[in-house]
Amino acid sequence: MDGGGPAGSPFDRAIDLVLELEGAPTNDPVDPGGETHFGIAHVYHPGIPWPPTREQAIQIYRHDYWSPIHGDELPPGLALVVFDAAVIPGLGFAIRALQQALRVEDDGVVGPNTLAAARYASWRTVLAVTAARLAEFERQVRTYPFKTRWAAGWRNRALSTYREAVRLEART
Repeated sequence: MDGGGPAGSPFDRAIDLVLELEGAPTNDPVDPGGETHFGIAHVYHPGIPWPPTREQAIQIYRHDYWSPIHGDELPPGLALVVFDAAVIPGLGFAIRALQQALRVEDDGVVGPNTLAAARYASWRTVLAVTAARLAEFERQVRTYPFKTRWAAGWRNRALSTYREAVRLEART
């Protein structure tokens, strides 16, 4: 594993899944992100050498998505669904969905109260974040009909991430 942590760490498992889900490089003219490699959109990362290497992409994911959700401090399954939700539909959404699932103030910042509540998280919390994510995808499709082309893939991604998160929680 080359996720930058110990082999088999929660980040390593999460980044492996995200990179697998992101798939091959794309340049969809309808996608506002434009050209992407490893799921990293050039338009949102104009200052990096392009295209990024796998290791550069991993570092972006660690810095921009994993660290803000405090993934190392969350239960592994919960960290996985929140991390993937931070990637799509977005970081702000993912943190608020986590906080709502934990029934703490949804201020958009993972702080001490969120982390304390996360210690008591269960598969129900993982399910609540996943359900919020699915509802957000439906909202986006209603608001932006051009996103219909991605809706089935997003739903499948959320559900496959949920299944993997439940497997992780069963092992801990």
